[in-house]
Amino acid sequence: MADVVRWGILGAANIASWQFVPAVRASRRGVLAAVAARDGARAAAFAAANGVARAVVGYEALLALPEIDAVYIGLPNSLHAPWTIAAARAGKHVLCEKPWASNAAEALSSVEACERAGVVHFEAFVYRCHPQTLRVRDWLAEGAVGTVRTVHATFHFRMPPERRRVDIRMRADLAGGALMDVGCYPVSWLRFVFGEEPVAATASAVWEAGVDSQLVGMLHFSGGRAGTLSGSFDSPGSLETRVVGTDGQIVVTQPYHPRAPGATVTLRREGRPAETHEDARDEPPFLAAVEHFHDRILDGAPPLHPGRDALGNMAAIDALLASAREGGRTVAVRQPAAPR
Repeated sequence: MADVVRWGILGAANIASWQFVPAVRASRRGVLAAVAARDGARAAAFAAANGVARAVVGYEALLALPEIDAVYIGLPNSLHAPWTIAAARAGKHVLCEKPWASNAAEALSSVEACERAGVVHFEAFVYRCHPQTLRVRDWLAEGAVGTVRTVHATFHFRMPPERRRVDIRMRADLAGGALMDVGCYPVSWLRFVFGEEPVAATASAVWEAGVDSQLVGMLHFSGGRAGTLSGSFDSPGSLETRVVGTDGQIVVTQPYHPRAPGATVTLRREGRPAETHEDARDEPPFLAAVEHFHDRILDGAPPLHPGRDALGNMAAIDALLASAREGGRTVAVRQPAAPR
């Protein structure tokens, strides 16, 4: 077996150069082998700027390269599922940007394609592999805050008017919107903290150009427990999450892409001093997930973030959008398939 993972990048997108490329370059066992774009000049420019060995015209051409082991998909949301399926059929391992698909039905088709092909597949909620998140996981498992009753999670930023006119995240035909772009992180966080799938969703949204520019929602879990979430293109930056249990709270300042300095996680319990940790180093936030992906491919390591997790996230997103479109009516969350 090879001792490195040779990466191909589908799409010369900003997210690839900002987040993915620095992580692979900092990793122990990753190589940036090729990048593909529909425009040859754009692929060549991306390769030159980011130290990628080869530029390829067309995504199909990259998938046909025998020297590529895995692909990173940073294309528009509506293209995630089709190219995940194509990559799986070509025998390539898949790290796909969030959201995994445009809806839960697409998510199921693409997950099953990866399972049939036997490839490692991972939705890029990279926080799930970060030491900060693993600390929160351990606190929850130990019952440090008692029974979790409520969780509050946000992801906001302000998209300027001139950007909205051209940004693909404002296009309904590309599965855009605030929930799909940033609100999907709070959805993932709530599901991670509660450790189960929600049973129902309630939401309200501000609509612009056919997509939600802001969505505020609630996911309902078993036992009357619930979590609030919001994703917005209309508000100043906000990322903090709060886990509230019967015996304490956990507050995380940078839950999704933690990077030092300033990324802290704090455990607060009655009658005890607050316990604060800074588990993030000044390194690419994607690094821990990329290293874990390499470990899974090269060493057969068990997944910290299983591929089928994408199905639950898309099911919750579908229900939140349906509720928002229906004036806030509570909508059941329907899983596309039972986890296995």
